[in-house]
This record gives sequence, structure tokens and C-alpha cells, in this order.
Amino acid sequence: MIEFKPINLFSYVSDTQQSQTLYWYLEVDATSDVTGIPDHEIHVQVDDTTGFTMPEDFLFSLDSTSVINGNLIEGISYPFVREQEDQLKYWKVQNIFIDPTGDPSGATDWSDISSFTIFSNDATAIADYLLSTLPEDIVYKQDSRDTNIYKSLNTYSNEFDLQKFELFLTETDLNLNDIRDSRIYAVFGYLFDLRKPFDLTFPEYKELLKLLTDLSYYGGTYKAIKDICKFFTGVDPIITLIRDLGDLALVGSDTTGDLYDVTGSFIEDATGGIDADYIWAEDELATGFLVNLINKYSLTLNIDLITYILELYKPGNSKIYILGV
Repeated sequence: MIEFKPINLFSYVSDTQQSQTLYWYLEVDATSDVTGIPDHEIHVQVDDTTGFTMPEDFLFSLDSTSVINGNLIEGISYPFVREQEDQLKYWKVQNIFIDPTGDPSGATDWSDISSFTIFSNDATAIADYLLSTLPEDIVYKQDSRDTNIYKSLNTYSNEFDLQKFELFLTETDLNLNDIRDSRIYAVFGYLFDLRKPFDLTFPEYKELLKLLTDLSYYGGTYKAIKDICKFFTGVDPIITLIRDLGDLALVGSDTTGDLYDVTGSFIEDATGGIDADYIWAEDELATGFLVNLINKYSLTLNIDLITYILELYKPGNSKIYILGV
């Protein structure tokens, strides 16, 4: 049985600067005969120590789970408040399975422990410092934080602190793992002319751009076709070279050359005739691919997006026809 245990935990600061995006993969066994994703709730614990003696507990129900990078992926947003000192937070995840009656029926093991840092808010310290630089004959004291002059200094101090935090985030924006959602396209997505698809979350968009970066190293290959399809389905596709199909038959010719079809139920239209989508010119026989997607987990697949990426990384001028959708 597939355990669906959370693995490979990631986190980064969201655009609001007041929450941390936490996401992870689910461990799956592509060779198992289990299909579909069992109903489950997500149990997240966050604490200041690895012992989780006084954890913050969160229990979530998600509407859907996607397959990204060949693995199921899930995530949540964790709100935080920046304090005067850095806060090191530890977190872990488990899935609680729900039976048809709505009651818990079991749980996965806890994931490995991951961590993130909530960076300090220096506004108060800056305001205190500014107040201390004022002439000594000013009657306001540093501990008089309810005075108008202190409130004015604190306003400026908050701006200083936000600029400092923005500088830190600008540096993390150079790393695809840590970049804020609003900056992903400007820094990385434009390289592939790919804005975030509406049906992907920002963590999924990040993982997709990681895939495209990896594919760019070895270009248009058979491996690229396989990796792209598995990225979205979690299972290797069945890839067939058109030239390897058995029953090729000449159906006519035009100015581009001879046209061939393949006899077989998977390329017949509703009336039993030949589907025009599966008629090839002679020069396509050597380079064309039939790609049969295996949608083992019954997910809603964005075929337009898959097709777009396959077109970017297909071998040479080959043609790709997607089946199984």
C-alpha cells in the first residue's frame, strides 16, 4: 500500500512578510496497484524545540492534491509575528486518513523535522537608539514609549526595519527555493516565457521551473519527454516511436508527401474511422512519438501546459501526440 507519508519539506517567506509557506511531497510507490488518493487530513506541528513539547497544532483538509516533479505535493501557509529576536522554528507533518464515515482510520509516520527562521523586527531597537541620540535636556526618556516623539521615531523605525527585511528578501529572491511568489516570473519564469498557470500553486510553479532548468542541461531527448510526463502524473508514460508501430498503411498523398495511418482502436474516431489527428506524413515516421499518459491517481491534468512544455523539449523537429487523456 502507498503510505503517503510527507517527505522533503520546504519553506519560504510569502509576499505578505507575515507568513511562511510550508510545503512537502508525499511518498508514493508508482509500482503499487493502489490508485487514487485516500481521503486525509494534514496534521502540522510547529515548535521552538525539536522535542515538540509545546507545539502549535494545525489540522487542515485540502480540496485537492497535485502531482509535481513525479510526486504528490501539498502545503499550507503558517502565519507569524516578527519579534525583537530571531525565532528558530521546527516543524513536521503527518497525514491522518479518514474513512467513509468521516472518522480517522490511521495515520502516517511523522515526517523528518525541518526548520525555518523568523527574522527579528528591529523597529523598537532602532527607535530606542534614535531616542537615545537626542540631546540630554529633552524631557522624554527612552522608556516613555507612549510619548508623541517616541511614536514619531517608531514610525520611521518601522520603515527602516521593513527596508532591512526587504533587502534580505531581495537576496533570497536569487534562489528558486526561497524566492517570494510575486518575484518568481520576473527572476526565473521569463527565461522560459512561462507565467504561473492558474491551476498551479506557487510552490508547484517553483517546482515546474526547477524541472525546466534541469531539462535545459540535456535538451530535447527521449528522457526529457519521460521526465515531463512523470512530473505531472507521477508515473512514467508509455512512449512509442511512430515508426515502430506495426500496421502502417498508405492512405493517400499530397504536396507534402505520402500520408500514412495506423490501424488500431486507439486511433479510431467515434465512427470507427481513422482519426485525422493520427495521420502522418512520411517524413514524420522517423521522428514522431505517441505519448500515452498514465493518470494513475485520477488527477485533473493540464494537457495544454504539458503539450507546451513537451514542445519546448521534444527531440529536434519531431511530432508528439498525447494519448490516454
